[in-house]
Order: sequence, then C-alpha cells, then structure tokens
Amino acid sequence: MDKRVGELEKLVGSVSATLDETTPLTPPLLPMLMRLNNQLTLLTQPRHIDSVSRRLKLLLSDLERVSASQMQKRQQAGGGGAGTMLTPAQDAVLPLLSRLGPSLPHIPHILTRLRTLSVLHGSASEFQSTMAVLEEEQRRTREALEALNGAIANVESSLEANRSTVAGNVSSLEERVEKVLNRLEEVAK
Repeated sequence: MDKRVGELEKLVGSVSATLDETTPLTPPLLPMLMRLNNQLTLLTQPRHIDSVSRRLKLLLSDLERVSASQMQKRQQAGGGGAGTMLTPAQDAVLPLLSRLGPSLPHIPHILTRLRTLSVLHGSASEFQSTMAVLEEEQRRTREALEALNGAIANVESSLEANRSTVAGNVSSLEERVEKVLNRLEEVAK
C-alpha cells in the first residue's frame, strides 16, 4: 500500500513535501483540477468568450475615461486648488477599478487569447460545415454505387440467361444442320 501511495505521490509531485509543522501542506489537487476544468469549459464556449471580450473592452474604455477625467481633475485641482468631487458614474466605477487593478497587466494578453480562440472557433465551425458537405457527398456516392451494383447484377443475370438461350439455339441449329446433311447424303446415294 505504501509503495502505491509513493508512486501516486511521484506522479502528483508531492513527494518533496515533508510532513512537519514548518512546511504547509500542499493544496488538494481535486478542487484545483475541477476549477481548471470549469475554466477550460468556459473558455471553449464561443458565446462566453465573446461576452467576456465585450465586457473587457467596455471596462478598458471605462478605465481610460476615468483615468482621463482623474488626470483632468488633478490638473484643475493643482491649478485652481478646488476640492475633487466625483460624479455618480465615477463612484460606481471606482470599486470596480480597485478590484480590477491587479489584473490590468493581464487584460491585453487575455484579449489576445480570446481573439485567437474566436478565430479558432470560426475555423472549427467552417470545418464542421465542410465535414457535413463531405458526408453528404459520400452518402450520395454510396447510393450511386449501390444503384450501379444493382444494374450490374441485372446485366449479369440477363447475360447469363441470354448465354443459355444462345447455347440452346446453337445446339438446335447444329441438330438441324446435321439432319439436313444426313438427308443430302441419303438423296445423293
């Protein structure tokens, strides 16, 4: 049992973790795997990717507007010495900005990745339609081949019937010719 547990630890990568009070335990793998699986399923849905992309674009434009207005307020406050008053829209966006602050460096990479995934989904849909067309053509070709096989079988059976009829006719003709030759010999004697 210990050997099997040791092999599993090697595969999982938790062999180096020692169990004492100074080192923390490694996080459980199953919740991490489930979270990664959920994230992957979300990222593979084109509708979800498009909606995330639209949200990120809206957030970026809101961030740029808020940043520009804050910069303008700072310049006005520095020149005029007036207190800064925030509009309700700015009040609504500021908590969102503080939440998104740590993620800002990753947003361009995420947008790029979403665009490439969008192209990939477009290619997959084109591939799917091409496959459907090919399957339909293959079905029609199979039906045509089956019809040709049926026609060939009919022709072969007709040829076989004709062959036996011709063979019967030839043997009948040979018998008649033989009878005529026999009569000619009798008449010639």
